[in-house]
Amino acid sequence: NLLQNSSTIPTGNGLEGTWRPNISGGNGRTEVVSLTDAPHTAIKKGIRIVENTNGGNKDFGQFVNLEIGQKYTISCWARVYSNSNQNNVNFLMRSYTSNDRNRLLVKNISNRDWVRYQFTFTADAVSNSIQFGQNGNGSIEICGMKLEKGDRATDYDISNSEIVSVVEFNDVVDTVKSHTQTIQNQDK
Repeated sequence: NLLQNSSTIPTGNGLEGTWRPNISGGNGRTEVVSLTDAPHTAIKKGIRIVENTNGGNKDFGQFVNLEIGQKYTISCWARVYSNSNQNNVNFLMRSYTSNDRNRLLVKNISNRDWVRYQFTFTADAVSNSIQFGQNGNGSIEICGMKLEKGDRATDYDISNSEIVSVVEFNDVVDTVKSHTQTIQNQDK
């Protein structure tokens, strides 16, 4: 997964593993929410877009550098939020540079259960904002965002940057043991 922290979604400026909320001109708002019914065990949080009523896009995204001419597939799970005032919502995912020409999927959805969607595009710029959201009215929930090289979505996984290696874990354990021993020796 080329997107970082897609299972926990820390907010920020969309760089260095953070996710940028409230992109585009829709008047709704984006929220990071804990999920108890995520479609994959690695997914802890999702994005909820609510109160978008002016017909504009409301997105959540992350900046990623891509290889020009390379095919990429964006995927995620999405559903109409249970409290949505609309039965159908226009789900959106895209790769945005100076525009989203040929790198955009807008799909009218009505499902209230998680459904996985995918979209393949060819990169035509290095700097891309990979965005997930909605176009138009209603409320939507999105989770398990993934970007990968190739022309089809594979099973969801977290990015390599989210995996703590055994060596890193053992280094932390050794440090804690050392500090504990130092504190115990001071008590003698």
